[in-house]
Amino acid sequence: MNASVIRRIGWMRPRYSPIFRHEHRQLPLFWHAPRNLTLTFTFTPLKRSISSHQPPSHPLSTSTTSTPKPPKPRTWVLLTLAAGGLFTIFLTTQGRSRTDTALNKSTFIPFAITSREQVSPSAFILTVRPSCPCASTAHIISQAQRHGLWSVEIKQPQLQIARHYTPLPPSHPAAAGKREGKSDDADGSELRFLIRRTDGGEMSTYLHKRRVGDEIWLRGPHLGFDVSRRLGRGCEVVFLAGGTGVAPALQIAARLLDAPDPDPEPNSNPEDDRPSITILWANRRSADALGRAGKQQQQQRRRWWLNLWSRADAPHESPPPSSSLARQIRALQRRHPGRFRVSYYVDEEGSFVGARDLSPARDPKTTPSPTPNPVPNPSCTWHSPHAIASLPSDDDSTRNGVPCTCPAQSGAARSRKLVCVSGPDGFISAYAGPKRWRDGNEMQGAVRGVVGQVMEERGEENWVVLKL
Repeated sequence: MNASVIRRIGWMRPRYSPIFRHEHRQLPLFWHAPRNLTLTFTFTPLKRSISSHQPPSHPLSTSTTSTPKPPKPRTWVLLTLAAGGLFTIFLTTQGRSRTDTALNKSTFIPFAITSREQVSPSAFILTVRPSCPCASTAHIISQAQRHGLWSVEIKQPQLQIARHYTPLPPSHPAAAGKREGKSDDADGSELRFLIRRTDGGEMSTYLHKRRVGDEIWLRGPHLGFDVSRRLGRGCEVVFLAGGTGVAPALQIAARLLDAPDPDPEPNSNPEDDRPSITILWANRRSADALGRAGKQQQQQRRRWWLNLWSRADAPHESPPPSSSLARQIRALQRRHPGRFRVSYYVDEEGSFVGARDLSPARDPKTTPSPTPNPVPNPSCTWHSPHAIASLPSDDDSTRNGVPCTCPAQSGAARSRKLVCVSGPDGFISAYAGPKRWRDGNEMQGAVRGVVGQVMEERGEENWVVLKL
């Protein structure tokens, strides 16, 4: 082999090459091969890419390397510091919201379940209190109770949906006591909800699984109709309630009968000025007709027969002999005899609310109407059936500045008969006609159904009908 070739090959030693390193495991070179033998050598493929850093300089190289500049701060370091600051602010905000934020219409506030009472095979009462006590929450609840009709939203966190539920009025001391857990409403921040589990109901199924100590999330309160302003003294209220729709009926009864009159007339008897309230309560099963006298023992005798034919998805809890809601209804009847009545209608017993039940005989203890046929102003927001049918919402707190335009001599504000209908949508549609949507608002709509038929047959076009 030519000496110059050998010298060139010898210059490519591995230890001087920046590419071919020891870990590449080159095959040895046979430098003393025979003259006529052709040198062959192979190299294994590189197992990693050439590094981007500066290779070591050649011993004979005359190039010089400049002094490296200090490295700039990494972007990920800045991002980590920013994320840590945001997380600290989030924890601080969350802690403040759980301790300082009261019940409001913008955000959901955690409430802890303090009691759960099974009042019927399909219905139960949840009692909740704020998880983080706040004095403003009790004040807000007290204001809503003085208004009359109101509700709150309960959130289902898994599905991110919310439903309106009407709280029951505060229980009377005679109705105290729970089957599960204790109730201590010393500060007035306790809320009670009557809930019935239905097949396919996301919210009712979710609440059915909650137990004492769990948290639910509430937002509100959302105020409804101001019933006391739409009525006069000595008026009559007829309430058609379907199932758990009895909750707003009890709210009205507590507001009109138990609460003191804020504007009594001079030289008048406050008891005579109070309205009479009749609740027509319709249920599918007799076990749900809570507070009905003379039926408790019959229900207990039939319960084992009902359990044999009940569906598999029905709750397994048995209701107590006397629920707190039944005792609350009976206490109202004892405190206001002749002014508070509840009539029960059960589908499985073949009894239904009819047209004749909408005008019960007036009790002789109640004050008769001063004018039998008052004529309201057709444009009066408070007493005209036509104006009420076009209301954009049921929140009367937004109409506090709107005055009554009825003539004073007509007595329209004093002798009005109020008919309220609450319950499932099908129940409301059958008895008062469906509500209607317009411009994104749920309006009352025209009065139809059973109530509309009775008003047309009897010429009672001046009834005030509210769909809840």
